[in-house]
Amino acid sequence: MKLTVGTLKSMAVAIILVTILFALLAEMIPEAQSSGDQLCASGVPFGAFFNSSGLTWVVVMAGVLLIIVFAFLPSGKKR
Repeated sequence: MKLTVGTLKSMAVAIILVTILFALLAEMIPEAQSSGDQLCASGVPFGAFFNSSGLTWVVVMAGVLLIIVFAFLPSGKKR
């Protein structure tokens, strides 16, 4: 792989975007978890899925990581 100016620019943009994504998630996930705790306390059916110890947030975070990994994988195999 040759390091050209375009490659370095795209790498820099990717690092910045991933950093921004993680910063957004660090702000939004705790807020969503506390809202889920309030939802669970209100007695809504299946509200326990959204409380702070529920499986939903683990799945959301794993999904975000998978999206990031698949975004950086090469689109096709070179033969």
